[in-house]
Amino acid sequence: GDEPPEGAQPLSQKASAAQKLPSKVFDSSNKRQWISDLGLENKVQWMEQTQWFKYIDLWMSLEEPPREGALYRFVYSRNFSAACAVVIFLNLIFEVYAVDREVDHWSEGFSEEIWWVDGAFLLYYFVELGLKLVLHRVYFFLNHDWRWNMFDFVLVIFTMYSQIVALNPDASDSTDLSFMRSLRVLKTAKVLRAVRMIRFIAELRLILNSVVGSMLSLFWSFVGLMFIFYIFGLVFVQGVVSHLRENNGVVEEATREKFGSVGRAMLSLYMASSGGDDWGNFYTDISTLGVKNSVLFIAFMLFIQIAVMNIVTGIFVENAMKYAVPDREAIALQQHKKDLSEAEALRQLCMDIDRDNSGRITLHTFCETYESNPRLRDHLAVLGLDIYDAQRFFEILSAFHNDEHVDIDSFVSYCLRLRGFATSIDLQNLMLQSSIIYTSQNRFNDYCKERLDLLTDALMTRRNSIGLPARGRVYSAASRAASDSEASKMSSGTSRKRELIKMALVRSSPAWMCAPCGRDS
Repeated sequence: GDEPPEGAQPLSQKASAAQKLPSKVFDSSNKRQWISDLGLENKVQWMEQTQWFKYIDLWMSLEEPPREGALYRFVYSRNFSAACAVVIFLNLIFEVYAVDREVDHWSEGFSEEIWWVDGAFLLYYFVELGLKLVLHRVYFFLNHDWRWNMFDFVLVIFTMYSQIVALNPDASDSTDLSFMRSLRVLKTAKVLRAVRMIRFIAELRLILNSVVGSMLSLFWSFVGLMFIFYIFGLVFVQGVVSHLRENNGVVEEATREKFGSVGRAMLSLYMASSGGDDWGNFYTDISTLGVKNSVLFIAFMLFIQIAVMNIVTGIFVENAMKYAVPDREAIALQQHKKDLSEAEALRQLCMDIDRDNSGRITLHTFCETYESNPRLRDHLAVLGLDIYDAQRFFEILSAFHNDEHVDIDSFVSYCLRLRGFATSIDLQNLMLQSSIIYTSQNRFNDYCKERLDLLTDALMTRRNSIGLPARGRVYSAASRAASDSEASKMSSGTSRKRELIKMALVRSSPAWMCAPCGRDS
């Protein structure tokens, strides 16, 4: 292999032992691909053998074990989350009051009352952060919420530092501008607490995900627009230059002000295309440069308004729709609520069917109510159960229940199971059941054939003992040979899976099916 970089130490015994640690970073094909594209295979192979890289690999492969206990239930309870949301909301309201007060009393400087209230909020955030650190320990920075956890951690650290700096009596009277600017930044960082409200509102999380997911499109849209403004800005500035040469340096002052340089021309084009100023004003200035520049400006406005802006808007809408999909937990919770709502509505209808309050539904009661109650028919149709034969439908449900009467809870459960179309799981289950039945039937056929052969042998023996011709013996042997040949052809195409199912059936079949073939019946 390649030699290690200059100055690298040889591997020690500990480094050799570290090689046995599990590696997940460079086992995946995608990371191998970009390593190969960058031409870093040799360097990565050497890095994988070093001890420090194994430690980083081990750190990245850590997964938090399931948490439980009183502290876990308290931190992730609904009441604790609601309390955090209320405290953050109160803090935001207080920040409005504090900033407005600073404007009205700008000459007073440090306010002890404001400091104490900020300290109370900081104490709550510190306790919240400490509870989560005690619960998760090092996994606080590694679990699926590590981004929010890091945000909370950095925010609390900055807030603590700003409180300590504000407590210094010399800080408010300091004339060091750089220090005062840093203090302003620390105080402004407290505004980021409003971002924490997003964690408790699903709609705000969707908006934030859409905005963050569109950042890359925003950057390239900005680059594309600047490129277009740059090209047209060059053209219009060159038009100004041509006008100056043709008119001995005479040009309208407004035109020179808006299109006298490439930078000002780009700014003017951006204002005209984004509504910063009426594009008619810019057209009036451009028209002094001649007909060619006037037509070019109109073409620019058509191009930027009809083509570019609509395309950029479509790209942002597409990205927003892609990232606005709710997470799996929200989808599962929404589906669970929907199932509970449908089950409760159907249960209320079943209570109307159960006129004797026995908690069970009979065939006669269901058929009579189904024909006379349109609400029941409509609700079952909404569930996807278009029932054309009420009696047959109830017989199917009673077959599931193995009883002529079906209790209300079972009726609701069976209706919810029968709604909609068959899924792939249902089809796979049906295929498995059919395979089991097919294998069981073949075994039963083999068992019957073997029994018939034994019975034929016994009859032939009896015929021989009394001196009758043994023609049946010849037929029996021929039929047995034909049956064995046909059975061998059928078994030659049997897969390994079917053989395993057959072995399982042999173990679970009743004794009369698994009786030895050599035993007389």
